Amino acid sequence: RYLRSWHVLCCSSGEAGLTMVLGALDLPHGAPCYMPTFTFNSTINAALWNRLRPVFVDIDLQTLTMSPSSLADAMSKARVRGVIVATHTLAILVTSVPWKTWQRQAGNF
Repeated sequence: RYLRSWHVLCCSSGEAGLTMVLGALDLPHGAPCYMPTFTFNSTINAALWNRLRPVFVDIDLQTLTMSPSSLADAMSKARVRGVIVATHTLAILVTSVPWKTWQRQAGNF
């Protein structure tokens, strides 16, 4: 009731949770998995475990999170759809103004 969900899956770590989430998406092998260049090895491991292709995206030096313009550039080169793993860095949230602008312009989320 607290989570307002009928189903909850507990994990031993964030890496295990991310691995399961990426697996549940049932993406084709080799699909791009966009992630910031400044990230934890767990992000990379979760993508590789699910046979996704890590695509490293430059970060914004002010926020240390993935740069929306670099992501747009990387996505424009892709031949198939993939998944974006936008990680928070040092308590700096990804939901900043540049991301909201990018979401509206790109029609994502």
